[in-house]
Amino acid sequence: MKKHLLVLAVISAMPFAAQADDAIHLIVYGKARVGVEFINNGDDSKGRVVNNVSRLGFKGSEKINDTLTGMWQIESAYDSNGDNAVTGGSGFNTRNTFLALQGNFGKVLVGYNDTPYKQVRGFIAPFADSTVEETAIFGQGAGQSFHTRQKSTVQYYSPSMGAFDFALGLASNKNVFGKQEYNVSANATYKTKEMYLGLGLEQRQNLNAVGDDASAARLVGGYQFGAVGLGLGLESIKFAGVTRYNATSALSYKVNNDLSVAGTLGYGKTKNAATSKSMQLTLGGTYKLSKRTELTAYASSIQNDTGAATDFAINGLTGVAAGKDPMVVGFGINHSF
Repeated sequence: MKKHLLVLAVISAMPFAAQADDAIHLIVYGKARVGVEFINNGDDSKGRVVNNVSRLGFKGSEKINDTLTGMWQIESAYDSNGDNAVTGGSGFNTRNTFLALQGNFGKVLVGYNDTPYKQVRGFIAPFADSTVEETAIFGQGAGQSFHTRQKSTVQYYSPSMGAFDFALGLASNKNVFGKQEYNVSANATYKTKEMYLGLGLEQRQNLNAVGDDASAARLVGGYQFGAVGLGLGLESIKFAGVTRYNATSALSYKVNNDLSVAGTLGYGKTKNAATSKSMQLTLGGTYKLSKRTELTAYASSIQNDTGAATDFAINGLTGVAAGKDPMVVGFGINHSF
């Protein structure tokens, strides 16, 4: 039996050994994230099990020569709770999926990817990829969401220049004739071990008609004081004569190597709209069971003015009417592979 297994192992390895110089470099990775929550939409309460942005991905690279590397990635969302209600849709290549070339010049990426604007998020997102992340307010406004990916995009990422780098993305709707609908997104960041400063800018042209444009600008900063991290973000979003101002802040504390706690406070208001204010307060913590598995606990409440109906951006509640205050308390388990 052992001899048979050895023969099978040798035969299985032969094609790869014969083509060692042309081997396929494949990495399979992903995150399984699920939560149990108690929710209230301002009128009614219930319990639920939610998917907190689980994903499965495949990626690889090839060294073309000493100065050039080819890269690819296919990433898909899936429902870890099985209800087929992934935010943004489940299925193949529903997340960052692209081909890229990287060298001394930086990186050029073509495909479907997070906007450079969205990527300006350092120190302000301790609850990223969960119901209670800061994007209920930050990145939203004037009927637009700027927490997005670009389809049919070409993006450029500069090489690091000390602690400074920048990125630029251009995307266009290839199916629209008669008006050129396109999206330009850019960022510039300064990053050290303790400090983060980021500027994000995005312009969307001809959304519904020629001259129907939207724009957004954000400034994000953060600093790590030993075990304490502080983050602050400011943002302005404009569309169709409406201007929305958003702000978010985060405080995190690493209790020890396994336990960390955090809190965020977000605020948004539409210019010249007295009853448009929304505020989100979130508290939570994470405990690492191992290098890849962790437990989470969180609680978040959104306070809406009489003219606002802000809901959670991920796993949103149903029936959040203007002036209602949704809230959630949850426990989750996350595993990375």
